Amino acid sequence: MERISPTKEYKYYHDPEAREQLFNEVKVVAEYIHDQKIPNIILPDRSARNFYVPLWEYWKTVYPDDKKPNIYFTSPGPLFSGFFYVEPEGPEGPDVAYDMDNTYKHLVRDSALPLLVYDTCMHSGDTILKIKKRFTNMGFNDIRIGVSSKSHGGNIVDIDLVASSEALVRGCYPFGKGSLVQRPSDGGVLSTRNDYTFRGIENVQRAKDERGEMKRIIVDGLARQ
Repeated sequence: MERISPTKEYKYYHDPEAREQLFNEVKVVAEYIHDQKIPNIILPDRSARNFYVPLWEYWKTVYPDDKKPNIYFTSPGPLFSGFFYVEPEGPEGPDVAYDMDNTYKHLVRDSALPLLVYDTCMHSGDTILKIKKRFTNMGFNDIRIGVSSKSHGGNIVDIDLVASSEALVRGCYPFGKGSLVQRPSDGGVLSTRNDYTFRGIENVQRAKDERGEMKRIIVDGLARQ
């Protein structure tokens, strides 16, 4: 593992082991994406949303001449609403099929290319399986599943990439809790702004500071390679 030494004080990533784990996870995933030539990534809300921050910080330094992968967020909440397979204009609830097709109309143009669905935690695997099935129905036939660390217990989906073989210090939240958007709900497949968080300026500042620290972890780690 790449060792990260303490630099100036970290407020949120004050544990050196957590910083080391974050850096190594980003390194492993970035290398996988680059070597496997994966152009698109799906990050389920909320815990995986902030992964793009350190990923892009790493990418611009290590692969400056290569195009960054496209990042797409998705809220898995509608997939559990009971209307996952309804036809357009279903009798009630969100029409997830129609919503997905329209929300990701640019992504679907790449359906013949590999797609990585990356999450921080996997318990039963039910959430990821539903996401995978939906994109399969949209025409994707090479969907890779990645996770930060080993799943908790058995799961029902095959995993292509496990970034860390050890338990993470920050558990299911190595990149924070993504509190600037609402928890997954029965709304659309794109998460909406969390007005509760935005009512407190300190909450918004914390989110910004956490992202800043994630970038600094990558900069510090690369400087020591």
